[in-house]
Amino acid sequence: MDDWSTVSFTFKNQILGLQSPKARRDLNKILDGIYDLVNNLSKEEVECRRLHKQTAKHQELIAKINERIEFLEQMITFGALAT
Repeated sequence: MDDWSTVSFTFKNQILGLQSPKARRDLNKILDGIYDLVNNLSKEEVECRRLHKQTAKHQELIAKINERIEFLEQMITFGALAT
């Protein structure tokens, strides 16, 4: 996965390009949720380094983030098509 700051910047620009204010607001809420998961992942990575192994929570967070990113990409596409 690319650096999160690059990925989030790309999503922000795609969301800003949508015409519907409601769609932009809803998609920004989804993006904010992903930010929270990424912050939790960062904290869990510290724990993984401390333990010298990947934890189950770390794997779960990665899976959740990837699912939400995929969902966000689909919603951005739908938002663009709806305009």
